Amino acid sequence: TGSDIKQIQSRNFADAKTLQSLYLRGNKIHDLPDVAFFGASRLQTLDLSNNAIATIESTAFKRLRELKTLLLGSNSLTELQPGVFDDLSDLERLELQQNGLGSIDDRLFQGCHSLTALNVSHNALKTFNVAQFERRWSFDLIDASHNKLSVVRIPPNLRQLVAIGNGIRTVESTATNGSELILLKLPHNKLTSVDEVPVFEKLITLDLSFNRIREFDFRSAARFGKLVLLKLDGNQLESVSNSLTAPITH
Repeated sequence: TGSDIKQIQSRNFADAKTLQSLYLRGNKIHDLPDVAFFGASRLQTLDLSNNAIATIESTAFKRLRELKTLLLGSNSLTELQPGVFDDLSDLERLELQQNGLGSIDDRLFQGCHSLTALNVSHNALKTFNVAQFERRWSFDLIDASHNKLSVVRIPPNLRQLVAIGNGIRTVESTATNGSELILLKLPHNKLTSVDEVPVFEKLITLDLSFNRIREFDFRSAARFGKLVLLKLDGNQLESVSNSLTAPITH
């Protein structure tokens, strides 16, 4: 970490057969070549954050089938090649925040069968298909904050979605037989009503602060049977009612 390393060559780790954790954070690495970590097949944690990585060859992570944590935040990535994560079948946590990604292909994570935590915040994504993670097992957390999203579609197996500071106007659910969502954080977006959020039966926390909501009826919150925390601060509310009494206005 922090050793001014600028380059990784394909056979640098050829003899690292027992290596399980590798921290290269805060160097000056600018690209990852084919089979960049050849030989280090037992790696479980790889930290490449805070470098200058702009290019990752599609086979850079080949044979890292035991890798569980991959940190690529704070680099210079503007695109990711198809297949780059295909060998990472045990990957559980992936961080791609603070890059310059303009799009992410729906097939990019198709080989990541164990992925449960993904951070793509602080990029330039105009679209991001959250629903691609609809699988048989629970997906714990996706953070897509500070992008340029206008729509989010939430799959039934996702437990937590954070999408602060986008331009979100539409929230959709792909669930047909119940949802696992317990936390939904959407501050600083463009929603105009709590009713624009679909019913999520297990939802505990709903944060819609600093949106464009002017009116609120308590029936909107009552739809969420397990809701404990609702945040509507910063919305310039003009009317609050419970539909059985006259609205409170100012």
